[in-house]
Amino acid sequence: QERRSDFALYPSSPCLVRPGGCLVRTYRGHADAVLCVAVTNFPDRRRVFTGSRDGTVRAWELGLGRELGVLRGHRGEVCALHLRRDDRLLASASCDCTIKLWDTHRLELSATLTGHVARVTGVAFTQDGRGLVSSSSDGVLKVWEDTVQIPTFSKRSTYKALSTS
Repeated sequence: QERRSDFALYPSSPCLVRPGGCLVRTYRGHADAVLCVAVTNFPDRRRVFTGSRDGTVRAWELGLGRELGVLRGHRGEVCALHLRRDDRLLASASCDCTIKLWDTHRLELSATLTGHVARVTGVAFTQDGRGLVSSSSDGVLKVWEDTVQIPTFSKRSTYKALSTS
C-alpha cells in the first residue's frame, strides 16, 4: 500500500511506454506530499526532480528509480520546479518566498533569488535560458535576467498581474 507521499510515473510518451502501457516505477522518499515534478530533456541524463511539502527537492535516476540526492534549503513547501533547456539548472519555487537555482550535475545550490513577499507559486526559464519568470500568490510576476552568470543575478522587472474578474 502506497503512502500519501509516494508518487508514480505513468507512461505518457512512446519513449517511456512498453506495449500494454502499465505503471513503470514508484518512487519513495519524501516525508510529505509531492507537489511538483520536472524531467530532464536529454536521453543521456535521464533524471526526475520532485518537490514536496516537506521542503525538499529530490533527484532520481529515471531508468533505475534510484535516489541521487536530496536538495535542502527551502524553509517551506516546494510549489514548482522548472529545468533550464540545457538541463544544467533547476529552479525551485517555494512558499518561503524564495526561488532557488540548483546545479543539476553536482546537486548543489547555486543561487537564491529573493524579492517576492508572498509564496512563490510558479517559475519558468525563458526559451534562451538567460532569464527566469516567477509568479507569487499575491498576483505579482517577476522577470529575472542573467541566470547564466551564476551566482550573479539582477532583477530586471516586477509586474503586478492584472485581475481577470
